[in-house]
Amino acid sequence: MVIAIIAILAAILFPVFARAREQARKTTCASNLKQLTTGMLMYTQDYDEQFMAGRPECSHGGCPGGDFQCWNQADGRGIDDFHMQAQWYAVCVYPYVKNAQIFQCPSSAPGTYKDWFSGGQSMARMAALGYKFDGISYEWKLANALAARCKRGLAMYQAPVNRVMLIENWQTGAPHSGSGQWAFHKTSANNASFVDGHVKFMRMSAHRQIQCNPAANDVDMHWAWNADACSNGWDPALIDFP
Repeated sequence: MVIAIIAILAAILFPVFARAREQARKTTCASNLKQLTTGMLMYTQDYDEQFMAGRPECSHGGCPGGDFQCWNQADGRGIDDFHMQAQWYAVCVYPYVKNAQIFQCPSSAPGTYKDWFSGGQSMARMAALGYKFDGISYEWKLANALAARCKRGLAMYQAPVNRVMLIENWQTGAPHSGSGQWAFHKTSANNASFVDGHVKFMRMSAHRQIQCNPAANDVDMHWAWNADACSNGWDPALIDFP
């Protein structure tokens, strides 16, 4: 009888303990994100209030040699947009934070990177340059790179409090929300930081892309947003968006 009672109590309490541990990891992730966001803003102060651009041309896509092909070129063609938002922004901001560990959330498995196209070559290239990250759990909103390519600085952001800068990226789900969906599914939620410097736990269902298209299941966090037209795009003039 005593054993049965203990088993019942364990079945009740273990999930509670697991949720408490995940809440602690969530807090650590938010702290990491705050430090990275501060580093990103320090970077802009050294570069005419502009974020890292990745490439010089005022456009999205059209990477010389084809998309996802120029990330490791020696001739100055720059980083492709995918690896810029998933990994290479970290190379640019690292000198301002000097801590590779804060790029990884403890809820993410060690060595986890978002790398759908280079087959691991991108991580090897970063390591060869001396950037030995244990993993990169956060993505950078790529529309900020396009704004920088088009010479648009922080003064041109109409609503920095609503402009996402960094957000947690998960390959297999969003562990803080317990939704079981991937990070940007409308039922998930993740820590996010904004251009004004604040960090909050953001539910994807609150994003204006979902409000404008209730049939959508996913939010593309990297698009610019035109609040008046309720449409998205890569035009750097569309700077008043989350």
